[in-house]
Amino acid sequence: MVKATRHSTKKYPDFSLYQEIIFLQNFFKGKFVIENVKPYYEPLIKPTQVVGRHLFWSNFNFDVENFSPPPALGKSYLFEDVEQGYEGA
Repeated sequence: MVKATRHSTKKYPDFSLYQEIIFLQNFFKGKFVIENVKPYYEPLIKPTQVVGRHLFWSNFNFDVENFSPPPALGKSYLFEDVEQGYEGA
């Protein structure tokens, strides 16, 4: 039976993000920041900062109050583009 959702098949999580974090934490000499949206599972490596639904891993402290969420693109905005003949970039 096929589900009517976009998650019709189960997939293993891609852990290459954690490979990158571990590599940078152990071998990179400069500053780095890695950003990712919250996964459906508990993060395996605790993030340095959490802003909204985004997780950040870094090797330095940064101020989260400088971040503001982008404006939401509602359906009305998207429908207006279609009505005006927007064909994409």
